[in-house]
Amino acid sequence: ASEYRDDDTGAHVGRIGCYAKKLAKLKRLPSEFIEALYYASALHDIGKLAIPDDLLQKKGPLTEDEFSQVKQHTTIGASILSSASISPYLILGAEVAKTHHECWDGSGYPFGLKGEEIPLGGRIVAICDVYDALRSSRPYKPAMSHEKTISILRHGDGRTRPEKFDPELLRLFLANDTVFEGLYAIEKPEFKL
Repeated sequence: ASEYRDDDTGAHVGRIGCYAKKLAKLKRLPSEFIEALYYASALHDIGKLAIPDDLLQKKGPLTEDEFSQVKQHTTIGASILSSASISPYLILGAEVAKTHHECWDGSGYPFGLKGEEIPLGGRIVAICDVYDALRSSRPYKPAMSHEKTISILRHGDGRTRPEKFDPELLRLFLANDTVFEGLYAIEKPEFKL
């Protein structure tokens, strides 16, 4: 569905699966969780299917009302996936969709969860999503280099701050940043079923 909408979104969700799998392996999580997260993380933005294209493709900044509409993709995605909760991948996918914009410092959405209140899958995908979003060009911004992106994750830039991320996961990501740079370079990651 995401590739039907546009090729960039399809590549983004494929890379998120690869990043999340790698970060979960670096944290030495159980293999069952890693496998489930690999597939579930690609569903993190499924709720954007319900958001109008004119908002998702807007070239300038969103108004407060427009941003409120876009933020609903988290709960919409969770609702879509929860209604089909017959698979561990979809159950975890619903959790990730709902929580991947929550922030360690409590400044995220939709619920303002803080620290370990945020499920682990959501905390992993949060870092991966921000890394990929910064690296990729969007209608409202140009792509950034790997080095600039890592600097923002490490030091912040006003909008993105290191305090938004699980400190242990961020440390692992930054200590292995060249691995994630290599994963970004894969033109069109494909899921292995």
